[in-house]
Amino acid sequence: MYTAIKNSFMISCPVIALGVYQSFWLIFLHDNYEPQATEFTIILLVISYISFLSSLLYGNYIVFSKNKNVLFLSRDNSVNPILRMFFFVAVSIVLFIPSVKLFVYIMENGYVNIRAVYFSDYDFLFSLYGGKLMMQLSLFVLKPTIYFIFILFIISRNNFKAEEVFFIVSLFSFSVATAGRFAIYWIFIVFFLRFLLLRSVDNLSFRKIAIASVFLFVLSIGILIFRVEQQSNIFTSLILSLLEYHAVPILLLAEKIDTGLGDAWFIGYPLLSTLSTLPSLFFPLFNIQSINSPVFYFGELMNDFSLSSDFTGKSFNAFSTFLIFFYSDFGFLMPIFIFIYVLVLFFTVNLVAPHLRLALLLYINVSLFFSLFQSAVFEIGFQFSLVIILLYSFFYNFYRKRKF
Repeated sequence: MYTAIKNSFMISCPVIALGVYQSFWLIFLHDNYEPQATEFTIILLVISYISFLSSLLYGNYIVFSKNKNVLFLSRDNSVNPILRMFFFVAVSIVLFIPSVKLFVYIMENGYVNIRAVYFSDYDFLFSLYGGKLMMQLSLFVLKPTIYFIFILFIISRNNFKAEEVFFIVSLFSFSVATAGRFAIYWIFIVFFLRFLLLRSVDNLSFRKIAIASVFLFVLSIGILIFRVEQQSNIFTSLILSLLEYHAVPILLLAEKIDTGLGDAWFIGYPLLSTLSTLPSLFFPLFNIQSINSPVFYFGELMNDFSLSSDFTGKSFNAFSTFLIFFYSDFGFLMPIFIFIYVLVLFFTVNLVAPHLRLALLLYINVSLFFSLFQSAVFEIGFQFSLVIILLYSFFYNFYRKRKF
């Protein structure tokens, strides 16, 4: 029991730290942002965060208590050569080839507007991935799949193989080319959790983790410096940008709750947001526009620069957090359904093949961490990959029963 509690706290610590930090910022510093959050909204979101973090801890505890050998089972994975080849090809399609095209574009047009072009020009995206269908396949199917496979690889062995190094290099290149930091942040969180959970199982030293962490931090800061506007006081702007970067999502959510969610305000709810994300992948087959899916609608809604900061004088637009789906579906009852939904995610871990459980557990925890910035666990790619893992496990277990 003690081991299960310890492991559940370790794997939950990044999400807990971020959740507590955002809640603190909302409670004590909300009056430094316009429009200011109302008292009702602050109370609702704090209760929702408590519900979320409680279900996170409890869900991790259930998995570790029911799978006492899950850390050791992960070391017994044999990496299939076919899986390694698929991983290499998928990384090339999703990250490496687009990175090369992006650097060519930067050499011809400069680095200044690359983010605006990448995130708003769909024709540019289509050309980057080789067409609309390939873009959807790359972003909604292959990308989350290679993220999960990478986690599976790194918990299965100590030393890096060529395909894993290729993935890291391609991911860094893609991040630098798009002036983004989420991919770098993702790598850091994955390795941090791996170290916490497996440091007693393998020989990965703290020194290796420290060196990798410093490198990732410096790289992320370098990218951030390119994006800081107030160059006259670069240090102050850098610190404030880092602090607000982690705090603003909950303030944006509060602002949207207080001002309304536009056309998504209780039309056809409950459950429309929380259940329609994955089916929206097939909307084009029935001539339904993808923008009708809540995950796309909220993304467009959050593009408006509607929140301003007294600290930096900046206006913000970002996705807020995945909690917006629960508020649009359930209103002030959102804490109850957040708790249920997160537990359901952890319940799926016990349904998959034993050798995949730790990888899926890490995948879910990392996705929940980034769900406090964006819609990670409601993105089509995450839900699609979860379905694929469950289907694979079903046939895997069926085959083993027939064999024995």
